[in-house]
Amino acid sequence: MGVELITEGAQALAKWLEDERRSQEWLAKQLGVAQSSVGLWLKGGGLSVKHALRLKDVTRIAVEAWGRDAKPFRPPKARARATRESRRTGTES
Repeated sequence: MGVELITEGAQALAKWLEDERRSQEWLAKQLGVAQSSVGLWLKGGGLSVKHALRLKDVTRIAVEAWGRDAKPFRPPKARARATRESRRTGTES
């Protein structure tokens, strides 16, 4: 059985939700994302810098708390372009 590594940001977010008596669904609506995204962030993954900044505005959790898990935000067209390029060249972006 593997050990799940949780970021400081994920721990702080879980505490914030509990302290503020807010649901994942409530936070998702504030940020304009799916509830499943918030659930993923609570597990320590899938957070873009864009969303880390928006989370900071709502929760005051520092962007740095997410460590290297906060990935640069790329608009959908840029992601699609990077995906096509990596398939073409056989590399990952």
